[in-house]
Amino acid sequence: MTRTTRITDRVLRMVGAAVLAASAALVLAPGLVQAQASQVTATATIAPYAAVSGSGDLSFGVLDRGGITVDPTGGSAAQRTVNFNHNVRVTFTGVPSALMPTSGSGAGLPVTLTCAVRTGAAWSAATDCAGAELDLDVGATTTEATLGIGGSITAAAVTNAVAGTYEGTLTIVVTAR
Repeated sequence: MTRTTRITDRVLRMVGAAVLAASAALVLAPGLVQAQASQVTATATIAPYAAVSGSGDLSFGVLDRGGITVDPTGGSAAQRTVNFNHNVRVTFTGVPSALMPTSGSGAGLPVTLTCAVRTGAAWSAATDCAGAELDLDVGATTTEATLGIGGSITAAAVTNAVAGTYEGTLTIVVTAR
């Protein structure tokens, strides 16, 4: 073997080793690169589907011998505003069939409580609050409705009642449907 052959042979071995090292580096390179990661958290907050506001109670006033009816759609009725962003159903629980004396003794004063709802300018027909289910449907934006609560006390009930103040409470329940 001549000196030139030996040099050529050595050069070829060196070139081969370099090619082999470069190939190995390419194969191993992905494992040698440091990975980077980032997380993204997605959140959403759902607004309460309904809010009831307002104050003021239903007053039948002072009764002597006659009965009285308070229209739930009239100005003397107790009213509440319902803002809702979901289809909801309004019901009433604990609806009294008699107002009880605040003195704590004596018979109750029979009463029928009636409810109605207004969306826009129109009131629904009055219905007995006991068992009422008033459905409110949402439009393209949050909707507002007015609940009216009225009722009646008959003349016979007044005639048989003991003098005093009588009261009762009902609860307005708004649920998504």
